[in-house]
Amino acid sequence: MAAVVPVLLVTTAWLIIYHVLGYGTHGSGTYIDPLGHPAKYLAVLPARWRAAIGTLFLGTPSDLR
Repeated sequence: MAAVVPVLLVTTAWLIIYHVLGYGTHGSGTYIDPLGHPAKYLAVLPARWRAAIGTLFLGTPSDLR
């Protein structure tokens, strides 16, 4: 457990700085932050998962709707 503490401290500091400085994608309509909006992320996950699997195995373009 003691070996994990430094990693958690650095990760926590990075997340705080990241959000305080306003980094990230905002208002794109395409990207949904899984930590910021978990319910919305989980709602679109099945459709996006199917698109990704379709692209992987069938070669269908996932960026066309």
